[in-house]
Amino acid sequence: DFGGPDGHVPEGGEFFNLETIRVTRCSTTSSALTVYFCGTGVATNRDLVLGSGRKSPNIGTDTFREYLSCRFGEGVKKGSHHRSVYRLGVGCKDSMAGMSHVWVVVAQPDGNFYWLQSFISHYSLATWMKKKDSSTKSGVAGVLTFNELMGKLD
Repeated sequence: DFGGPDGHVPEGGEFFNLETIRVTRCSTTSSALTVYFCGTGVATNRDLVLGSGRKSPNIGTDTFREYLSCRFGEGVKKGSHHRSVYRLGVGCKDSMAGMSHVWVVVAQPDGNFYWLQSFISHYSLATWMKKKDSSTKSGVAGVLTFNELMGKLD
């Protein structure tokens, strides 16, 4: 089940193998980050929402990009930005469902954004946060300006 709808169901692994524990599924990382920033009530609320049939996933990034642009513009006018946590994902409906991916974007008070993710058997969140990216203003992959974030969402 790839961690349940919101990733809070832990995956198995050898407890004493640190690399197994450190390099987790993206859904587990997303769930842990949501708990860290928002608490367990928010981290598990997707189970209830998805189970009720009241809310369907959005397709594409247009609505999200428009929402972020509005929020960012408000922050520019006020001179400070509201910290917000967004859970995003790319899903597959066929036999490639295991190739789905989720990540978390955290809007920071200074107007930058954290793009936080891991990928099972490839890299941990800590490794991702240290990954160099000369195409970003920050020089690392996980910290983006507003325009850099919009570019990634295209």
